[in-house]
Amino acid sequence: MTKFIRTVQAIILFVLLLLILIFCFQNNAPVDITFLHLKVQQMPLFIALFGTLLVGLLLGFIAGLISGTKTKREALRTKKDVGENSTRPELNKPQEDK
Repeated sequence: MTKFIRTVQAIILFVLLLLILIFCFQNNAPVDITFLHLKVQQMPLFIALFGTLLVGLLLGFIAGLISGTKTKREALRTKKDVGENSTRPELNKPQEDK
């Protein structure tokens, strides 16, 4: 079963890469980019689009890390609160450093 899944994943990856290549060849017209006071002249359109995509992915990844850290901290705090209020004595023992 895992061999089948890996084969399907490889086919999907190949199709995606093929579509990306087609996109690149069809959108290679040079464009001028201006952002604030920065100017880039004669950059292929697909590079500008992929650069924008990468910046968005990076910002999303960073936001996910920040959100995940906050969620993990809240889960640890809740676990600690539950442990202190437990009626089971083995859960109320302080943990030793290893």
